[in-house]
Amino acid sequence: MTDCKYHDSAKGDSSRTRSKVTEKKKKTDYGMIKKKNRLVEDIKSTSDNDETCFPVKPLKKQFRTYPCNYCEHTAQKKKLLKIHLTEAHPEVVNRSRKSFVATETVLRARIEHDGKIYYHCSECGKNLNSPYTFYWHLRIHTGERLFTCHLCGKRFRVNQGLTRHLKDTHAGIKNVPCDLCGRMFSTRRNVEDHRRIHTGERPYVCNVCGKTFKQKASLFVHNRTHSDVFPFKCSYCGQTFRTRPPLMVHITKHTGEKPHACDVCGRCFRIKYELKRHRLIHSDEKPWRCTDCSLSFRQKRYLVNHKKLNHEPPRSLAAPQVTG
Repeated sequence: MTDCKYHDSAKGDSSRTRSKVTEKKKKTDYGMIKKKNRLVEDIKSTSDNDETCFPVKPLKKQFRTYPCNYCEHTAQKKKLLKIHLTEAHPEVVNRSRKSFVATETVLRARIEHDGKIYYHCSECGKNLNSPYTFYWHLRIHTGERLFTCHLCGKRFRVNQGLTRHLKDTHAGIKNVPCDLCGRMFSTRRNVEDHRRIHTGERPYVCNVCGKTFKQKASLFVHNRTHSDVFPFKCSYCGQTFRTRPPLMVHITKHTGEKPHACDVCGRCFRIKYELKRHRLIHSDEKPWRCTDCSLSFRQKRYLVNHKKLNHEPPRSLAAPQVTG
């Protein structure tokens, strides 16, 4: 009897539970139907009124683009960007931060001092704060330039240099003026470099010989004159150079190429400086001025000859000594 009573009680509890669940489900269904009916009414009322519209948020993903970090190409999809990198920049596809941070060169350069980690350059003695900056710094000494401009072929050590070059040289947007002469530039940094022409400021100093420079890049190039690293080799004769510009000039001796043409008379020159000096023939500009008599000359060599002939005292001839 006890078991029967327990069974009847359990049966009653189960029935009441099912009743509550059913009632709750009915309420939920009724609520969903009510919401659906309200939505239908809203749509009907909107379709009857042409001036009413739903506020729609813009789909940002639909218009997202993926710019290439190595040129001006922009892809509509990430997959297309990867294809572009493979075809246009194969030299950087397989390169990632993990691959070069773990190189033996970087690990050998790692030192610890006062609880801080540095990366020591054995070429110039400089200590860098991170493996990335150390790796990029090494290219100053090796001359390695992995980033190439797809428009003019100019090469750069770091991607930031290529990006800045594309903007400064090829974008054509120059909206930052020099406050001294009004000349326009694409970036404030370029204006600061340019202003030193007016001010004569040379803030970058070589810590070996003390020579000063207007631009940081000029100091980098100069530093190679104090090293024994000659990374640029002529493919014709094997002669090596510390920097790329003299190599390119040297190669023209083998090829006979004269890429620098005068826009006035058409005469061509191997070296850009020769063209610059030649163009003074077509103008009245005489930038080389004598400080003794104020005469001006088109070329420096003319000024040097003038000073020797007119302002330097002649060498006195020593009288022969007479011995008794």
